[in-house]
Amino acid sequence: MLIQACHFLNLMSVESLIQENYSSPDISEKLQPYLAKIISEKDYPTFGLIFELLKKHIFNPSLVTPFIRYSIEKISQVSDPSERVDYSKAILFFLDSYPAMKDGFKQFEQSYISDCQKSGKFFDLVRFYEANVPSPGSSDNEMLEYYLNLVEANCKASNFGAANTKLVQASSYRFALRTPKNLLEKFDLLYSEIQIGNQTYENAAERLFSVSQTASNEALFKKSIERAMIFAVVSPPSRKRTALFSKIMNDERASQFPVFSLIERLSSRTLIEFKEVEVFWNEIQNEASIKKNDFINTIRMHNLGEISTMYSTVSFKRLGEIIGSDESEVLRIVDSMISANRLNAKIDQPNKILIYNQNPIQEKDISSKAFCDEVEALSEIVSKK
Repeated sequence: MLIQACHFLNLMSVESLIQENYSSPDISEKLQPYLAKIISEKDYPTFGLIFELLKKHIFNPSLVTPFIRYSIEKISQVSDPSERVDYSKAILFFLDSYPAMKDGFKQFEQSYISDCQKSGKFFDLVRFYEANVPSPGSSDNEMLEYYLNLVEANCKASNFGAANTKLVQASSYRFALRTPKNLLEKFDLLYSEIQIGNQTYENAAERLFSVSQTASNEALFKKSIERAMIFAVVSPPSRKRTALFSKIMNDERASQFPVFSLIERLSSRTLIEFKEVEVFWNEIQNEASIKKNDFINTIRMHNLGEISTMYSTVSFKRLGEIIGSDESEVLRIVDSMISANRLNAKIDQPNKILIYNQNPIQEKDISSKAFCDEVEALSEIVSKK
C-alpha cells in the first residue's frame, strides 16, 4: 500500500507539472528532479505516464529532447537489462509519434535491442521491429535483413507460426546470385530453427547440412554440420534420412564429431543396445531443443525396423523385450510407423504379433492358426459341459 501511495503522489505531481508547463522552454529542466525518484522506486506506471502526457500536451516535441536524453542517461545506469527494457518502452512509444526525432536516437534503439536479447524479452523485441518497418524505397538487402531480424525474434519467443510467415515475406527479397552470403546463410539457419521448433527435424537436418557444405567460415561449418547430424539421428527412420546419412558419411570432415559414430551405427542396419543409448545421448544432449524421450523413441523405431531382418513375425512381448518397452507402447509406436509408411508390416491383434513384409501366404497361415486355436478352445468348453 505504501508503494502504491508513493506512486500515486509521483503521478499527481508529474501530471500537474506537465499541464502547467507544457509550453514552457524549461519543461525538461523542471521534470528532471522527479526522474531519479521515479526510477529508484521502480515506478514504471508514472514513468510511462510522463511520456503519454508529453505526447498529449506538447506541441513542440523538441522542447523535451533534453529530458529524453537525460532519461536515457538515467536508464543506462540501471543494472538490470529487464528493467531497462521496461523504462525504455515508454520513450520508444513517444518517439514513434515523431519519426523526425528518431534519427537522433539510433544508438538508444540499438541498446534497447541488446537489452531485450539479454533479458529474454523477445515479445517486446518483436513489437519493436513491427513498429519500425523500413521506409519505402529501402533496398532488397535492407528489407531482407529487417524481416530476418523479425523472424529471429519470433523464433526466440517460440512463436514459430509467426516466424514462418515472416520468413515467407523475407523470401521475396532473397536472391541466390546477388544477396550477400551472410544473409543467405542467416535465412537458411532461421529456416532450420523454425523446422526445429515445429519438430520437423529431418527438414532442419537437411538445411543445416546444406549450409555446412557452403559455409563461409570454419566455425559455421562445424556448428551447422554437427547440428545437422544431431537432428538427423533424432529424425524418424525414412528413405530421406537414409539419403542424408549417406551424404554426411561422404563428407570426411564429419567424422571429427562424436555424434558421427551414431550415424554409422544407425546406417549399419543393426540393433542399438540399451547400454549404447545413454552413451549416444551424452553426445547430443547439449542441443537444448531435443528431449531425451524423443531420442529414445527414435532408437526404438530404428530397432523395430531392423528386427525385420531377423524375424518375419514377432510377438509384441518379444518386441518389448528387445526395444525396452511394454506391449502397449510397442503397439503405439508400431501403429504410428505403419501409418506414416515407415514400417512395412501388419499388426495381427488376435495373436498379438507383428507380421513383417505382409507376406500374403504367411499372413493367411497365421490367421488360420488363430481361427483353429479359437475353435479348439471352444470345443474344450463344450466338451466340459
